Amino acid sequence: MPNPKENKELYSHHIFLLPFKWSNKEGITSDEDFENICKAIKKDHWEEDGFDFTKSVLNYNEYHYFYRYVSEILYDQSSKKETGDNQIKHFNYKGAEHCSYLIDLEDVTYELEIDSVLLHLYYTGVGVLSFHLLNYSLEHSSPDDILRINQFGRRVFPPFFNMPADKVGTQAQFEEDGFQNLLPKAELAKAFRVKLPCFKDAFEERWEGYMEDRLDKKGRFKLQKNLEPFLNAINENYEIKPILDDRMFVVCWYGNKKIADTLSGNEKEENTPVYLSDEWWFKYVHVDAQNISIQNKKRQAEIIEKATNARWGGYGTFYGITDYSFVMLTPELAHLRKVDAAFLVNHLQTMYYKMAELALVQRATVQQFSDEIARISKLDKQEDDKYSQKVNNLQKRYIRFVNRIYFREVTAQIQGIELYDKLHEQSRLREQVEGLKQEIQELHNYTMQVIENERNSRLEQLSLLGTVFLPPSLILALFGVSVLGELNESCTVKVLFLLAGLIVGSSFVSFCYFKKRSIWFGRLLLMIMAAGIISPICISRCEQCQPDPPRTDKELPLLREQLRDIQEKMQKPAIPIVTDTLNHKIRKK
Repeated sequence: MPNPKENKELYSHHIFLLPFKWSNKEGITSDEDFENICKAIKKDHWEEDGFDFTKSVLNYNEYHYFYRYVSEILYDQSSKKETGDNQIKHFNYKGAEHCSYLIDLEDVTYELEIDSVLLHLYYTGVGVLSFHLLNYSLEHSSPDDILRINQFGRRVFPPFFNMPADKVGTQAQFEEDGFQNLLPKAELAKAFRVKLPCFKDAFEERWEGYMEDRLDKKGRFKLQKNLEPFLNAINENYEIKPILDDRMFVVCWYGNKKIADTLSGNEKEENTPVYLSDEWWFKYVHVDAQNISIQNKKRQAEIIEKATNARWGGYGTFYGITDYSFVMLTPELAHLRKVDAAFLVNHLQTMYYKMAELALVQRATVQQFSDEIARISKLDKQEDDKYSQKVNNLQKRYIRFVNRIYFREVTAQIQGIELYDKLHEQSRLREQVEGLKQEIQELHNYTMQVIENERNSRLEQLSLLGTVFLPPSLILALFGVSVLGELNESCTVKVLFLLAGLIVGSSFVSFCYFKKRSIWFGRLLLMIMAAGIISPICISRCEQCQPDPPRTDKELPLLREQLRDIQEKMQKPAIPIVTDTLNHKIRKK
């Protein structure tokens, strides 16, 4: 393990960034999942990385390089109490400083000192694990060494498996299953090792038996062993998927004045910059270790020109950006100190690293949203009662992403603007965000259409009920007004049976007509309605159904006779009566 007390010279600085997506068992993310992950992380050698820009000069420079609203996100400066929405967390792995990150090849072992291991988690369902590595070895500081460190140090899992040449073109190629002996040695290191003081043994990945022990019981690929101590807390309950296939993103500074001076010149014959045709620079930018990945000089010049920022090429400073790398070449650090330009190394370690990570988070979030859109679109709205809720949750997180993470510009520095634009250009990020916006809008429109269809379906059901009960109501109203109040007792049962038949018949026929829209059911309904209108008139005119005379009419003659008797008695002369007021006796005269 390197001794941190030694007075060492830094020859190169390497940052390997692993952007990944995390999701729950349903394949989606939520604020609750985010909180659960953060709680689990704190229990596993991680501590929250609080950022104080007054703590050091580097912190101050880094914080004020970006716009204020960008710094609040990059360094988690927003207060949850003030905003109520603190959905970005930064963690630092405790005790990783001055430990070793080893890359074993067949002929050499590269040992890099770990400066820090950081984990940044975002509410959008993505995270970035980054290894910050320092190369203090003069023995391993050659241009080819730097290429090999970047190429083999960034691998996450085998990109493919070789096919035996004698089986190519035969039926045997479709039956080949010998994964263990077909690893692509040109793409993979012999082993990865990470030595940490909190663990007795180093975490080592040698790739042997890769397919045999890579799948867990849930059918998910396990993490490679050198990543296990850092992501196990998440991987236990959530699924982790790398964003950039089998490779990590590379941020690298390398100091070599000889190469820098060479790239600064021009080709004598064609008077074009040397870096357009320089093979090493192309490999460095595109993270190739052996053969250059383009064997066409014209196409090579076009691609490397698009990937290079040579604003300070006259001073020997070059930047290369692709969708997998952000690299910088300058003279050696000792020379930079002489010309008062050593700050360039700090810029890559802090500002440019943060810029590259932000672009990675944006790319990862776009992919995560696209995956969720595809997953939600496959759901059955009738079986999933939370369909609309999931769509609303997705749209809410997308709006937060656009407002809080997807910045079109992050700094006022002209070179920073150029580098950030090139990061977006090389990864086609702006086109992807625009496409994501359209996908979410289409999903929203589809959801609104689903809701509208459900509303129309309910209205259709209400209309059906209204259609079914309207004819019976009209028939019942006609009978109630015209007939039911004046029925003969002998006809009551017959009329009630007739009324029940008309009601049931009209209900059934109206239901059939509404469902099938058949003209025959319409005609039948009209006939029933006509019968319902005519039958009260016929019943009211039928002599057998005339109402019985009321009881008062039968007793009227007897009452008249009694009244005459009373009148006759009242017409007889009355007997005079004398009253003695003195004796209070009544006497007859």
